[in-house]
Amino acid sequence: METTTAIEHPLTDAIAERLGDGEPHTARVLAASVASAVRVALEQWLRTTAPSSTTSGLIVPSGSQPELLRTTLAPLAPALDAAEQRALRHHRHQ
Repeated sequence: METTTAIEHPLTDAIAERLGDGEPHTARVLAASVASAVRVALEQWLRTTAPSSTTSGLIVPSGSQPELLRTTLAPLAPALDAAEQRALRHHRHQ
């Protein structure tokens, strides 16, 4: 799960570059949201089984990782699209 924290800064940079530097907080908030969605997907995918007398809490991937990522990222699509559209309008008016 530390990976999701590690991707936040590079995501912020990539989003800021794509949007231009019009609103620096927008890129940071969007990157944090994406990192959180990835964390939720990974937690779901890597569920730990309850320890029993024969196991010690095995991590058992469940479901399709790409599908879980699509599902958890889907709610962010409108915000990402809106930020990109706002940046495009801003660049056209300059």
